Amino acid sequence: MTFWKNLLNKLRYPKRYAVILNALLTVVSATLAVLSAVFPDAVHPIVAYVLYGVAALSLAYSVYRFVLVAPKIKNKIKEILNSFYFTRKLMQNYGFKTVIFATVSLFVTLLYSIYHQVLAIWLVSIWNGALFIYYLALVLLRAVILFRRRKKNLDETQHKILTNKIYRGCGIAIICLVLALSGAILMMVRDGKGFTHPGLTIYAAAAYTFYRITMSIINAIKAKRHDDATIKALRHVGFADSLVALLSLQTSLLSTFGGGVDTGLYNALTGTGVCIVIVAIGVWSIIDANRSLKSTKEIENPNE
Repeated sequence: MTFWKNLLNKLRYPKRYAVILNALLTVVSATLAVLSAVFPDAVHPIVAYVLYGVAALSLAYSVYRFVLVAPKIKNKIKEILNSFYFTRKLMQNYGFKTVIFATVSLFVTLLYSIYHQVLAIWLVSIWNGALFIYYLALVLLRAVILFRRRKKNLDETQHKILTNKIYRGCGIAIICLVLALSGAILMMVRDGKGFTHPGLTIYAAAAYTFYRITMSIINAIKAKRHDDATIKALRHVGFADSLVALLSLQTSLLSTFGGGVDTGLYNALTGTGVCIVIVAIGVWSIIDANRSLKSTKEIENPNE
């Protein structure tokens, strides 16, 4: 009984060299297991099964150790980041984080729009030209929101009115963006074109797209509770952007794995759904901004 207790304690609290050896064992055994699966004739079946077992056990133990030390690693990273003003503010101030990420996204989207413009000229493609207009409009919309929200010398009420007007304008602009997006979808369906990702990069693109969709939904929900209406505007723009990324992923998946499926029909259906949701986002932005403006003006002028 004492032997098993000692063994469990050693597994729970291993020495540093034991952790390093287990990591090396995981890498080596997993590599050999993969090679034995790829070249089955080069390895005896018993040896292959042993490699699979060792790889599975060492990997499971590595995951177990990582789960135990993950909170310590997280706290250490937080401690380091909190020692710098910029990263501390980035973690603690949601509005500041939204503005920073929106600024980064602005430049990324600008590069993406230029990419589509180059393709439009190179391939003489109206479809890529429509996408260029759509993404360029997103860049301009984000830039206007970020620029106008920086207006100073305003009291709290004036600032709230300004940000809600920006929020309302953002909703109107989002609805107008659907025109450019509809043009891109029509060209895509008519010409039977779509995005393509070479080789295994399609899996990375799929993972990143679903991550973007998930985070945009979470951020839109968080922004709903934020006092600054421009934060809501930026998050709604990001949500609309991620929906188009989802449409792009579908076209790529159908072109890669469709196998003769009517891609035009599916792309048209998904494109229509994306346009409807984006219009709904724009309409909600306008309604929400008008409601906030009305309540703000009633507080400022209760006798009117």
